Amino acid sequence: MLIKKIYVSDYLSKQTLYGTMDMKTGPFPPCISPKKEIQMMKLTLYDSSVSDPIRLKSLIKILNTIASSRSRRRYRHGVRVGIYAAIIADAVGMTKQSSSYVRMAGLVHDVGLSAVNDAILDKPSRLTADEYRIVKAHPEIGAKMLDFVNLPDEIVKAVAQHHETFDGAGYPLGLKGEQISLPGRIVHLAEAFDMMTNDTPYRRASTVDAAIDMIQGLAGRNFDPLLVDALLNSEDITSFYMRKDMVPLDMTLLAFDFRTMWTLK
Repeated sequence: MLIKKIYVSDYLSKQTLYGTMDMKTGPFPPCISPKKEIQMMKLTLYDSSVSDPIRLKSLIKILNTIASSRSRRRYRHGVRVGIYAAIIADAVGMTKQSSSYVRMAGLVHDVGLSAVNDAILDKPSRLTADEYRIVKAHPEIGAKMLDFVNLPDEIVKAVAQHHETFDGAGYPLGLKGEQISLPGRIVHLAEAFDMMTNDTPYRRASTVDAAIDMIQGLAGRNFDPLLVDALLNSEDITSFYMRKDMVPLDMTLLAFDFRTMWTLK
């Protein structure tokens, strides 16, 4: 590595995070790896001699452990975002490999939130300015975590950019239009659709029709208009939405063919 220690961000207080990201333990905050099993998986992630499939499987195991110990709601959100993102990627003609990267990026897009206190993430009232600044660091945190374990650039960029908006008003860098990678634009849209159509600690779910109206109204501002068209014209989006609670929450997530759900009642 080019640097000896990776810090979450210069403006973040150590008291508000579960831990800094250190080369000895990797960029995973201490709170998410309390068991020896996870420590062993972390060693697998940081060993450059380990093949990518094994490295990827170890990452998914860690994420599953995070889900079990912290928030299944947020993990299910990632699962859904990954599938919505893959559907959009397919609709705009991305290759099979690129679509799989987009799905992975959707699954782990919020992994940086593992460094943020649950009291902030689950707060039902409006965040303070300091709390919001902490939460806004999660794309940077997540990208550093994934880059550290040498995941493909497409995945890392999508995670880093999933809160950038098409008009340049997003964060962390204020990228605009095609300055944002296509995977980043896709995950941003997929996440927004899922957030709109599911309950959160601070907002009740909107109907699908209401979500569609909001997304259409934000095309060209928050979202890439071409991707909005792909989302709204995809029958797979509707099919998955109707069966989204049937997705298995286990180690087969990336191998799970969500299109087999179309035949489920």
